[in-house]
Amino acid sequence: MGSEQFSTDNPLYPINLRDGQKVWGFYRYTNELVNGKIVWTWEPSELSKQITKPRLDQLVKDRKYAVVTQHLGKGSNGFPFTQEGIQSLRLLKSYDDEGKILVARTSRLLDYARSSKYVKYTVAEIEGKTYIDIISINDPLEGASVPSLDEIRGLTFHVENPESAFLLLNDNLIDQEDIQRNSADKSREKSIGVTWFKPDYTDYTKS
Repeated sequence: MGSEQFSTDNPLYPINLRDGQKVWGFYRYTNELVNGKIVWTWEPSELSKQITKPRLDQLVKDRKYAVVTQHLGKGSNGFPFTQEGIQSLRLLKSYDDEGKILVARTSRLLDYARSSKYVKYTVAEIEGKTYIDIISINDPLEGASVPSLDEIRGLTFHVENPESAFLLLNDNLIDQEDIQRNSADKSREKSIGVTWFKPDYTDYTKS
């Protein structure tokens, strides 16, 4: 669903299809409202209107999601970006580099939103160690299922001592290379989580 709303608490919402099935839809920012009229901002020339410092600062403060719609390359016979648009992209990257905002593929963001909301897990304390076992994703539309490792990337759990905590997926220890232990955040809580996807710098125009 497109709207003038830049951010949301949860990007997912259920859709009822005509055949009775239910699927997930997601909210996305597509336009501005000017004097009650829709002004589309999903062209590359409008990037600087979409991505602004006040919006990014508010996103960080509110700790919300934002799905920004763009038709990259549309309506241009040459280089599609303006200098202002390039600066907006560089600004967004700086927030990502500083760990303030996670820039991700839409599919990965939606997987994370679903998993973080519907994850089922158990916690066991054994001989001074904490074991968190991720059992399933209890999706109210698609049913419960054991997730793949990629489906739970980014999930984070607050623990008293990350160094003596371990994550499992359906009773199987998750490899240490896929674990991230975090020192205290702004809420003064330490945590352990599943690492996010590694950066992909492949130039797919040359493949």
